[in-house]
Amino acid sequence: HAGVLRLAACVVELMYHFFGNSLDRLPPDLGLFNGPKPVIMDVTSTEELVLMLDGSKRETSRIEFGAHQVVIVRSEEAKKALPDEFGVDPDWVMTVQESKGLEFDDVLLYNFFSDSPAEDLWRIVSNYTEEDIKAYYADATVASSGVQKYDWGSPLLNDTRHLDFDVNSHKILEVELKMLYTAITRARVNVFIAETDSELSRPMFNYFQRRAVVDVVNREGSLSSVRVFGAKDTIEDWKNRGEYYLEKAEGDRQNSCLRLAAKCFDKAGDTKRMNQTLAYLSFTEIENEDEKKMKTKQKLKFKEKLYSITEQLLEARDVGFLNKAAFCLLRTEEHDEYTARMFELYARLTYAKRISEDDSLMLPVTPTSHEKKYFQYAGQLFAKVHKSDETFRLAVDCFRNYVSAGMYDEAADMINSGNLVRNNKEFRSLYQLCIPSADTMRDPTAAFRKDFQRKKCVKLIEAVKSAAISVGN
Repeated sequence: HAGVLRLAACVVELMYHFFGNSLDRLPPDLGLFNGPKPVIMDVTSTEELVLMLDGSKRETSRIEFGAHQVVIVRSEEAKKALPDEFGVDPDWVMTVQESKGLEFDDVLLYNFFSDSPAEDLWRIVSNYTEEDIKAYYADATVASSGVQKYDWGSPLLNDTRHLDFDVNSHKILEVELKMLYTAITRARVNVFIAETDSELSRPMFNYFQRRAVVDVVNREGSLSSVRVFGAKDTIEDWKNRGEYYLEKAEGDRQNSCLRLAAKCFDKAGDTKRMNQTLAYLSFTEIENEDEKKMKTKQKLKFKEKLYSITEQLLEARDVGFLNKAAFCLLRTEEHDEYTARMFELYARLTYAKRISEDDSLMLPVTPTSHEKKYFQYAGQLFAKVHKSDETFRLAVDCFRNYVSAGMYDEAADMINSGNLVRNNKEFRSLYQLCIPSADTMRDPTAAFRKDFQRKKCVKLIEAVKSAAISVGN
């Protein structure tokens, strides 16, 4: 809404003014709907901040966060340094990097400026004057947004010492401003900004107040506007938010999102889903463990843990967990064929879901690089198993996954080895995997069949011809 976006737009203005040569200028997004202004919480201590957030009548030693609320800090170090009296469950605290791509109703941005490596370089903001703002809004690109006015007030503020700007010496602020923009725009409804170092935060706080994009609240003012933490959410709210965090669990934020998802399912009373999420979290935590460095008893316990996690992930009957279960089983080194079938099933289900949800796709549809990766895993495992069990069934499984993955040369090598086609019946079965038909247009092999028909996989076509000759076709 407009309240959050106007604050973010003021940050963008500073980026354009000081570092415009490295940015493409776009019209400001000032929102379609009105909303509350972000709030600067004028506090002198952590205890005071806690009282403002949760009110003076606290029933627990922690602030109880709602399903759509979060504290954002700038780094892992800042997260670990949060004082005990802050009273916030650590799982509800995220770094700016972890929060990328996520949205929350309410965001508390804590000590962004106090912990900033830029320290007092923020004083360069005083170089940005009302005349600069006039020039910014007169720019053709900005004017195209329809914005006709800007705010620049003269409240009674304690000004900071002026600091002349030098683009080379102050380059760090370009990164800092981008981080600040990311943090602010995680919020859909409320942004609260709290700092423990008033000197380091004063330059930006003064700027925000002059632009009239924030309200300032202290202990003497009204606290009702900031007592949104501890909100009571429904069971459905907690369940839906848990699924949201599961869906967003990737990259730098993976483990943070999984912990939040588990907490949300716990709040919803969904113990089964919580345990499945914790199994997923356990999977991510053991990925980097090296069995080679373990002693015999440790290896046995580790293998038991792998089986336990695999079982819990499979019990979820969730496609998003299936590939994780397969990776766990793979590390036991005991069920390669079953693991291969799990990889293929995951790739096929992901492929089927994608083409069923997107009517704009023209058949046949080529598997994505992600889907191809899992077909490749399956093909390689089937090939491994086939070395000790040279059945036609396993050879076909390997061939099918190789062509689905676009590994045409490997599929050709499989035929040329003589292990795939040994008689007419086997050749006819192989050939049926190569030719297009109406029944296979929605199959992951469909794109390969089209390539085969159009003679785009020369080595594989030659291998099929040689196999035909060898069995007398």
